[in-house]
Amino acid sequence: MIKVMSTQRAKALVKRVIPQVVPFFHKDGNTLSCVVKDPKSKSCAIIDSAAEIDMGSGSVTYDGAKAIISI
Repeated sequence: MIKVMSTQRAKALVKRVIPQVVPFFHKDGNTLSCVVKDPKSKSCAIIDSAAEIDMGSGSVTYDGAKAIISI
């Protein structure tokens, strides 16, 4: 069952939650990844994590994402 929230309640919730955004620059790929963290719950997400692709072998690694997670 999906609960529908009133617009007034949704606006009140948005005002209370201000996420923390921490950018990480991935030099090898010249890309930016961000960690978005909810300061109340400590939950977070990595947005646009960089994948390292070796075109010669076709292998993909996620060392950039792993480095962000380890912080």
